[in-house]
Amino acid sequence: MPPEADSPWAVVVGPSRRFATPSRRVCTSSPVPAGTGRGFEAGFALAFAVVAVRGAALRAVVLAAATALLLLVTALTFRPALSGEFLSWDDRAYVTGNPHLKEPGGLRKLWDLNEPTRDQYYPLLFTTYWAEYRIWQGNPFGYHAVNLGLHLANVVLVALLAQAIPPAPAAS
Repeated sequence: MPPEADSPWAVVVGPSRRFATPSRRVCTSSPVPAGTGRGFEAGFALAFAVVAVRGAALRAVVLAAATALLLLVTALTFRPALSGEFLSWDDRAYVTGNPHLKEPGGLRKLWDLNEPTRDQYYPLLFTTYWAEYRIWQGNPFGYHAVNLGLHLANVVLVALLAQAIPPAPAAS
């Protein structure tokens, strides 16, 4: 069996994407769902790299560097959206053309299961749009800035999760 199979923790090994499972079987399929972007794959690779580091000080440095890198990549990736307009994909249905965001009693209607004009029921999402409309009105910059902030917060949450995962045990 290849040396990476000795570890009970999943470890990404080069471009072949071989990794060892907890049952010590070596898998050749990707641990990343098919069709995801390179940023998603980079996040998984960095998380697995942090898990593989054994020294506490080195692990902290690797985690800080990985977090900083992912924050930078996320900010650079989403930065163009800050100067963008609303998209015709779903922004019209969710934000610009949603009458409940503008109505005084709209928040109650967003949570009403029996609302006849509802194509989709996402009360928490629409509540955030309702609150954002109170701040930004029709300015897309605010909505995009909140979206970027949520993506950056997710990077930090993944870093905290990676920090909580115990290091891989030493091979015996």
